[in-house]
Amino acid sequence: MIWRLEALSEQGFENTALGTLVMPYFSGMGNLIYAFILGRTGGDGAQVMTNSLVNNVTDMTLVLGLPAIIWGIKILPSKKKDGNGKKTKAAGKTHELNRLSLLLTLMAVLFFTGAVWALGRKGSLNANDGFVLVGLFSFLAMLPCF
Repeated sequence: MIWRLEALSEQGFENTALGTLVMPYFSGMGNLIYAFILGRTGGDGAQVMTNSLVNNVTDMTLVLGLPAIIWGIKILPSKKKDGNGKKTKAAGKTHELNRLSLLLTLMAVLFFTGAVWALGRKGSLNANDGFVLVGLFSFLAMLPCF
């Protein structure tokens, strides 16, 4: 998986697009298989929800925390300076776009968390709720195309 992502990056595929459009499918494949197996065998839906929550909490803490401890992680690239020591306009725009992308992603997390909470308040998710969630996901996945 990493080999193919690196190949896409070398062919000019934007890293932000890789992180938002491609990587979630690769990293979420185990969760999708787990949900499929439990759904097909009539397993407990609470296990799917717990698995999703624990997986995301693990991604946001351990998967980010360990590399940060060992190597450090640049979330936003440092602003480049020209020969006179002044920050260049292009570097400033890139920095601001990266910051905006990060903030929009965090807002999307809160929005989708709220949507799942609102749909699940009755204690279950039915087929209509599933269509709403898949529709929201499809909208998010198509958003970078505009």
